[in-house]
Amino acid sequence: MSINYIDISPLPMLNTDLEIDGKYPQSGTTFRDQILQSDCFLFASPEYNYSVTAPLKNAIDWVSRPPNVWTDKAAAIVSAAAVSVADGRSMCSGRVVLKSIFLMRLSRLRSLMMKGI
Repeated sequence: MSINYIDISPLPMLNTDLEIDGKYPQSGTTFRDQILQSDCFLFASPEYNYSVTAPLKNAIDWVSRPPNVWTDKAAAIVSAAAVSVADGRSMCSGRVVLKSIFLMRLSRLRSLMMKGI
């Protein structure tokens, strides 16, 4: 097994005007290729305003553009927050997003809470 960190910082904010003749910007194409080559994902995000962070949601959105390359990939969510219930709020939001892009059936999608960090 190998674990690879995928840097989402090069991705521009999702804007369909950046798609020209059905092609994505280079950073979007590179990121999508990295997702296609992976079997599963561990999403790590702090709780931010009851949800995952905007950069993580943006990355998820880039890959869900047609064709959605998240489909049938396995995933888990890890979250941390200063208040013990806050990490649960972000994971609930994250699960809704991941379910909506067909990343995994909800019954198989797992969430992990990390408290006291």
